[in-house]
Amino acid sequence: MTDSDEGRMKTERDYLLYILPAPATNHSEPAGEEARSEKKAGGLCWLTFPGQGDKPDKPAVQAATEPEASPANGAIDEHFPKFFNAPPAHDILNIVRENFVPFLQAQGDSSRTDDRWMIIWNQCAGQKLSKKWLDRIVLPILELVGISDIKVYESRQTGWEDDLLKRQTEDKTTKVIILGGDGTISDFLNQAFDSLQKRKRHDAEDDCKLNFDLIILPLGTANAMFFNTHPEVKDLKRPKAVLTGLLDALLEPTRRADGLPEPSPSTLTLACAQTLDRNKTVVQESVSFVVTSTALHASILETANQLVHEPDYEPSKGTAVFKQAFTSNVSRTWHASVTLLPSALDGTIQQYDPSTERLVPVSMVAGAEEVRLEGPFSYFTACLVDRLESKFIIAPLRNPDRSPLSDESHKATTIDLVIIRPTRDPTLKTILEQNPGSSSARRDQLRDEALAKYVGLVMEAAYQEGSHINLLTDNGLPIVEYYRCGGWTWTPSTGQDRNQQACIDGKVIEIPGEGGSIKTSILSADQTDIHVY
Repeated sequence: MTDSDEGRMKTERDYLLYILPAPATNHSEPAGEEARSEKKAGGLCWLTFPGQGDKPDKPAVQAATEPEASPANGAIDEHFPKFFNAPPAHDILNIVRENFVPFLQAQGDSSRTDDRWMIIWNQCAGQKLSKKWLDRIVLPILELVGISDIKVYESRQTGWEDDLLKRQTEDKTTKVIILGGDGTISDFLNQAFDSLQKRKRHDAEDDCKLNFDLIILPLGTANAMFFNTHPEVKDLKRPKAVLTGLLDALLEPTRRADGLPEPSPSTLTLACAQTLDRNKTVVQESVSFVVTSTALHASILETANQLVHEPDYEPSKGTAVFKQAFTSNVSRTWHASVTLLPSALDGTIQQYDPSTERLVPVSMVAGAEEVRLEGPFSYFTACLVDRLESKFIIAPLRNPDRSPLSDESHKATTIDLVIIRPTRDPTLKTILEQNPGSSSARRDQLRDEALAKYVGLVMEAAYQEGSHINLLTDNGLPIVEYYRCGGWTWTPSTGQDRNQQACIDGKVIEIPGEGGSIKTSILSADQTDIHVY
């Protein structure tokens, strides 16, 4: 066996699309060897990449940064996926049939321009390989399909906001491809929303809304929104997985025309998170699309942000930095008062009952319009998605397969809260409230160990298909309080020795002290109409 044969054996293929009809041709190069990349439309397209035996635990967006297996000047190119396409031929069609490659029907020029395309790419995303994904894979695929009306922006650029809103006034659908993670998406949505608000302040009668289709190439760390939208994708080890949303969007018209089942894009629910001072004046306002949190989750993000700036930080370790931050904060508690607000749709606040595995309305005092919860808290997250990582399913009832929602409008008007208040457990309460004035090191150690074990149990169960919501205390109460509501307010208790933080889609902010708070509520449907592939 030659070295070249061995190299070919280690190379794998991901077949993407077969575009019909391909340009008429009498001859085609054989597909046994890697076909040369061509620019004319039609035919089969695929990616090649190093076999999983070479990089068993590395996602496709990360493998290209591993230098040890190849010469230094060629490491990135050797491990980065390569795009190929070939026009129709007998052996090409055999490949299509044998590998169940989906067909994409060629459409007339007029129908091909029904969509406007915009691309936002973050140069730091995907181990700084997002530009290669754009130039070497995404744009060639779009060109092969016949899409030419494309605007491309680097995420730090300005000017795309006006272009996005201008395009929405036209009788065409705008599709936005984002090459990045949840942070890139958050920046994009907040800039777009700010631009919309400025436009409405200038003209109060303007009925423009954020109306577009979002396609995510998950080149971030956790990629919560991508994995929430595509729960069938368990990891990103194969490059085709990274392209799942793009392929769904491209294939949708063909599947619809052929009467085939098609993945329906999900509606993106947005919340508005505001920090308020003691006089209830807005200090800061942001749009959230994944999670807003306080307590442990926010502190994990704050600590992780500090760790990534340390000299010995290794980006290739991925989510390991969050595990380290978890260990540093898991034994803390946060004193605050929480107010839950009802859904704007039906005026209810619901709570999950493990005994029936259903959400049931919360009984409120006559005339009351809110529910109050007092701390201390260990964990508090307000989720618009079911998972924060591919397997960390912290709010499982956001998944309609787990708990069918009445309709899309109900999901679009609610937030799911996942809360841990450790003193609800009688055994843990006894440990936590032992002689608070004592300086016993042993007492502090027992306290920290008990909290770490208690919270750790919940987090481990969240990785087991979200089973944490069914855990019970010794006295039969749910360890996790799971609420569905229309909004909430978190007000830190006064007199604490340090300020508390909130996390909005990965960005950590300070909650104003001495009576300040953070309030989150669902954005009304008249401001957004965004769907995610």
